[in-house]
Amino acid sequence: MIRWHDHFNSGDIAFVFLAIAVQILFTWPALGLFYHGMAGRHDLLKLVAKLVPLMSVMTLSWCLWGFSLAFAPGPGTIPFSDPNVPAPALTLQEMMELEDIHKDESINHGRGGFFGGNDFLNFQGHTPVAGAQRPSFPSRRPFYRIPHLLFLTFHMLLFVAAPIPLLLLFEQRVRPVGILLFAVIWGTLVYSPVAHWVWGDGWLESLGVIDTGGGLIQVAIGFSALAYAVVARINLFKGTNLFEGTLEEEPLVEHNFQQTAIFSLGTLAYWAGTSIVNSALIMHADGQAVMAFVNSHLAASAGAISGFMASLLIRGRTDHSAACTGAIAGLIAVASGCGAMLPQTSLITGGTAALFCCVVVELLHVQRKGQEPLFVFVLQGLAGAVGCVFASIFATSGVAGFRWDGRVIEGAIEGNIVQIEIQLLGVAAAAIWGFVGTLIILFAISFLFGAKTVDSKDVDIAAS
Repeated sequence: MIRWHDHFNSGDIAFVFLAIAVQILFTWPALGLFYHGMAGRHDLLKLVAKLVPLMSVMTLSWCLWGFSLAFAPGPGTIPFSDPNVPAPALTLQEMMELEDIHKDESINHGRGGFFGGNDFLNFQGHTPVAGAQRPSFPSRRPFYRIPHLLFLTFHMLLFVAAPIPLLLLFEQRVRPVGILLFAVIWGTLVYSPVAHWVWGDGWLESLGVIDTGGGLIQVAIGFSALAYAVVARINLFKGTNLFEGTLEEEPLVEHNFQQTAIFSLGTLAYWAGTSIVNSALIMHADGQAVMAFVNSHLAASAGAISGFMASLLIRGRTDHSAACTGAIAGLIAVASGCGAMLPQTSLITGGTAALFCCVVVELLHVQRKGQEPLFVFVLQGLAGAVGCVFASIFATSGVAGFRWDGRVIEGAIEGNIVQIEIQLLGVAAAAIWGFVGTLIILFAISFLFGAKTVDSKDVDIAAS
């Protein structure tokens, strides 16, 4: 164990704490403001009120079992002590600071699994251990400078924020118990496995996928929204106890000043929050974290300009909402490579992905009221997929450096063409898992709570 008085870095701990505060104050409300303003709805207070029980329930599920599914060693995986697995690559300074680390701290950290095991259920492996002189806090490879409990807390807030775009799709049609039930099941069966693949030494990380900020998780969210669009089209939940209403198209929403202000505030808050969170995912207050922040900000700026130009070319007039949409698309696109590419290429990534998404939004008119699922699919699913591919092209070892096991992180621009195949495999896996998993969850909920056909009499009674 690492004695926290000697080896934990107060600067890194403060940096991660700052990112945690930013997620609570900026990122969560920003998602609600952005999608709420986009849809032109007026019941903003009801939406904000639903975030409090959502945070509570998701926090408990993450601490009790979600974190273990995402970051515990996978069942049947190669243990860290296996001679065929490289040892962690540490700098001279890190080796001097961590010279008293015991090998038993990481011997159970398996690699290459599909989902995590039960090693971290119910706070196991997180809490302080009493020592001869003072308590010792566990840490996690390769982030030895922060306590494991802080790592859990930071990723817990990402876990809470992930289903918010999905819940906003049907928050007007779903009772509160349905929202909480879907969020917990989706987080457990969709989010946690994908997080394990890319961040928890899962099979994609073992293959060498590049995903600093969770771009593949954005892909899973986008394709989950597509699954909901399919379900809503067939009116699966019409007349159930938890889900009510159908998906109806209306003309494009004409935003008034208040709705435009909400939309813009949501964009700016998400812009600031995501930039800091992407940099904090490095878990070190160092140059790579600065690069991740700069790349995120530049990609959002390029995305806003691309959205602005797309609306000008297609509609013949500028559209403020298109600029906001482009900024969010740029942020989501650069997530995978924000800690691995140069600022010049982050401009290309954010601008290109945002232009593509804004053109799709304009041509398919997915900003119609009732087509919010397709808007989330385009903005998060397609932008995340495009960004993952760009990360495989523009990643450079000069920025990303090495993985904890000594492997060099480099993209096609440095001759690693195979990286493109790895990223495409990751995109396909996240898309299929998100789509199929969400379909199964929605069908299971409809079956358990008694889906039935509603006649006109029932509709009239419900309307009254």
